[in-house]
Amino acid sequence: MTQSVVMLPNPTPNAPTTTLSGLVASNIRAYMAAQRKTTAELALIIGRDVRAAQRRRSGEQQFSLDELEAISRWLNVPPNALMARLAAVA
Repeated sequence: MTQSVVMLPNPTPNAPTTTLSGLVASNIRAYMAAQRKTTAELALIIGRDVRAAQRRRSGEQQFSLDELEAISRWLNVPPNALMARLAAVA
């Protein structure tokens, strides 16, 4: 399997990236934007309603480990990429 480097958009200022949960939310937003995925799709993947998905996506509420596992499969990235300072491997 070939890996390629993907340039992601700058993280949005919704969540502070000084915490791991803020960094995760920022990386998820960036991967979603790069792949043109919606919050409604995210809600289906994590089994929550859209408002709950919005709270997690914005960094207002933390993702669970099970949710991160499902999201990494959905976005086709390794789970650790969601927690990396520079999420660039897709």
